[in-house]
Amino acid sequence: MEKPQSVLIDDQAKVYFYPNRTDLTVDAKAVLDDIVKILTTTDNLDVEITGHCAFFGTEKGRQEISVERAENVYNYFLSKGWEPSRKPLLEGRGLQDLITRDPDKQNLNRRVEIRIHSS
Repeated sequence: MEKPQSVLIDDQAKVYFYPNRTDLTVDAKAVLDDIVKILTTTDNLDVEITGHCAFFGTEKGRQEISVERAENVYNYFLSKGWEPSRKPLLEGRGLQDLITRDPDKQNLNRRVEIRIHSS
């Protein structure tokens, strides 16, 4: 089972995580570094950072890991010099918005989605 590539397309990005992990992969950091360039050079942006998780585990555990993934992305942006004029919307969605229920493709659910909108 191959891990999906993290990707930035237009104003939306997805970064992926290993099972039961919230730390950012090298692949994820590369995409987030591209986003930081946008965030630090453009004013009046609204940012949404939404964490998701795989189908496995308890409801409480899934919620916690999805929130922590979103928070880790936000903290990474801050560590790279982003000083937002408005705090982004941070949300952990747990099992909501699953991409798949297929046990062999849960790697698609272990993600954080970042959306950027000009206000």
